[in-house]
Amino acid sequence: MAAQAQRLQEVQRGLPAHRHQPPPTLATVLPEETPERKLQFSQATLERYRTLREQRWRAQFASLTQTFCSCIWTAS
Repeated sequence: MAAQAQRLQEVQRGLPAHRHQPPPTLATVLPEETPERKLQFSQATLERYRTLREQRWRAQFASLTQTFCSCIWTAS
């Protein structure tokens, strides 16, 4: 952006004063207009996700183990 502003000033200097135009206003970007910001994770977020994933895996494994054991006991 700074390079464009500098180029605009150079062009304006080459023009007669009555031909000068005010530079356009810079657009502002609202937080909701930058979804890629939501995709940035901190180390703490990644650690929390890893912990939750491990807990979920352990719960599923315990459930499967319990089901498997109960099938063995009923088959005997």
